Amino acid sequence: AAAPATPSSPTSPQAMRQWLSGQEAMRGGRPRQAIIAYHQALKADPSLARAHLSLAAAHLDLQEDHLAADHLRRYLDKEPAHVQVRQHLADLMFRLGQNALAEAQYRRTLADLPPTEAGAPGRIHCHGKLMELAIAMNNPGAVHLHRGIGLFLLDRKSTRLNSSHVSESRMPSSA
Repeated sequence: AAAPATPSSPTSPQAMRQWLSGQEAMRGGRPRQAIIAYHQALKADPSLARAHLSLAAAHLDLQEDHLAADHLRRYLDKEPAHVQVRQHLADLMFRLGQNALAEAQYRRTLADLPPTEAGAPGRIHCHGKLMELAIAMNNPGAVHLHRGIGLFLLDRKSTRLNSSHVSESRMPSSA
């Protein structure tokens, strides 16, 4: 899971004050006030990617999913390697019924996930959602493909868990 990149230019103190004000408003349960502060932060520093992520969270809190999706996309334009946010955007597109956009984001998430055990839960999730999308789009070949890959990944994970459990139970106890 890639972390967001460090910004190439320092954030203005005014933008950070506004962003922190928005964070405080969110902690206080005032998402409308937070949205105003985050927009002011972006006005002071349009490159402040975290403000888009914070705006997405505030809009989700208000159940304004379309606005949240727009800010997640803007965040990813600035931080394309943030795979967890991309997966959240895919889930949001799926929930909004924007199947083609959701599919594209799930595929991009799969491409960006690390090929290690750490990426396995994300791969399982994405293939499960791609299977659901294939069902919705009446694509039986894709249904079978993503179901098969998901089951393969789950079996592999289960086999690893069982073999590590067996190995631990065979270790001599230090009495």
